Amino acid sequence: MQQSVPSEVKPYSCEKGSICSTALEIHQLIHSGVKPFTCESCSKSFKLKRDLKTHERIHIGNDSYSCRDCGKCFRTESRVKAHSVIHTGEKPFKCDRCEKMFSHKSSFYLNKQTHSGETEKQYNCDECGKSFKRSSYLNAHKRRHSER
Repeated sequence: MQQSVPSEVKPYSCEKGSICSTALEIHQLIHSGVKPFTCESCSKSFKLKRDLKTHERIHIGNDSYSCRDCGKCFRTESRVKAHSVIHTGEKPFKCDRCEKMFSHKSSFYLNKQTHSGETEKQYNCDECGKSFKRSSYLNAHKRRHSER
């Protein structure tokens, strides 16, 4: 079922694709580097409120998600799921080029890049000449130049 966008919500876009105006302000934080949510305990700042809430668990020792197999504690359920494959040995991601198997999607994608040549550093900083694999890494690097 396709959702319709209310008439007052206009689509916007960037390199990552279109987003609706209700999410635009939050999304723009990625590009701006602004971190409006600050931890009262240690002053560390975050772009998203949910990231602050996850971080705050450090200070109260609340690792509320634990592995059923070994009892190791994690701050998020997704980290427990990622960890659990060490017990099962499950490797659901298989490369069709080299036949290697991977437990995590991120490792699988990194392997795919080695076959496609995407691991070359094709994004170069005009200011210092440093090269990066991804445009997002270059953009983060450029922000550091402007902060100086």
